[in-house]
Amino acid sequence: MSAESADTVAKDPRDAEVGQMLQYVLRSLVDRPDELVIVPLTDGAGVSFHVQAAPDEIGKLIGKNGRTARAVRTILSGNAARLGRRYNVDFDGRNQDSFLSARTR
Repeated sequence: MSAESADTVAKDPRDAEVGQMLQYVLRSLVDRPDELVIVPLTDGAGVSFHVQAAPDEIGKLIGKNGRTARAVRTILSGNAARLGRRYNVDFDGRNQDSFLSARTR
C-alpha cells in the first residue's frame, strides 16, 4: 500500500477505508514512512494486511512485548465489528521482494 493504496487493491470500499486508516496509523510510527508497504490479501471472510518494513523499523511497529501490534489489532477489531468483516494484520521485517516471492509459492 505504498505507491498503490488500499483502495486500488481492495474490492470492497469498506476494506479500502480500513486499509487507509491502517496506513495512516502505521506511517506515523516509523521514521521512514515511504519504505512502509502494506499488502492487503482478500479472502472470503475479510482482509489480511501484511505489513512490510525495514528490519530496524519493524520493532517500532511491534513495540515492547507486542503492545503496539496489539493496539493496532484492537483498532482493526473495532472496525471489523462495526463493518461486519474480518481483518488481520501481520508484520514482516524482510524486504518487499523476498516477502512477495514467499507469499506466491
